[in-house]
Amino acid sequence: GSLPDYEILELLLCMVFPRSDVKPLARRLLQTFGSLKKVLYAPEEILRTIEGVGDSVVSTFKVIQETGERVLHEDITQGSILAGWKALLDYCRLNMGQQDVESFRVLYLNKQFRLLDDEYRSHGTIDQVHVYVREIARKALIIGAVHVVLVHNHPSGEVSPSRQDVELTKEIIATLTPLNITVVDHI
Repeated sequence: GSLPDYEILELLLCMVFPRSDVKPLARRLLQTFGSLKKVLYAPEEILRTIEGVGDSVVSTFKVIQETGERVLHEDITQGSILAGWKALLDYCRLNMGQQDVESFRVLYLNKQFRLLDDEYRSHGTIDQVHVYVREIARKALIIGAVHVVLVHNHPSGEVSPSRQDVELTKEIIATLTPLNITVVDHI
C-alpha cells in the first residue's frame, strides 16, 4: 500500500520486459494518462500510440482489468447484493467508470437479492444512452427476477442524475411494478 503509482506500474512493466529499464515507459504512460487507473483502462488504440507499448503491454493491462472485474464480481455474487453494497459500487465503478460513452446495465436479482444476471443493455454516446424498457421487463420475467438494480455511467464524471435519468427510472418502475418486480436502485 505504500508504493506510489509509478513504482507499481514499473513492477507491472518489469513482468512484460524482464531485465529492462522500464522507468521511462512508466513515466510516459503516467504523464500521458495522469494516474495508474487511467493507464490500465486507457483505450487500446491510444495506448498503442505511446512509444514502447505493444501487444504485450496491452495484453497485460487487459489481464489486470479482467482480474479485477472477476474478483469484484465474485464479491457481489456471494450472498445478497444488499449485504455487500460497497462491493457492488466498486464492481460498477471498475466495469463502467473509465468508459468514454454512456452505458446502461441491469442487475437482475432473485427474492433473496442474489444476482441472477448482470447484463449490459446498451452503449450510447458521450452524453446519452437509449434503453428499451420492454426488454428489461422481458428479461426479468424470463429469468424469474424479483428485483433489479439499474446502473449507468456518466463519462463526464457528473454523479447527479439528469432529468432524462429520472424520467427513465420512473418509466422502468411504472413498467415493472405491475409485474411484481421491484427496482431496488438506479446507480
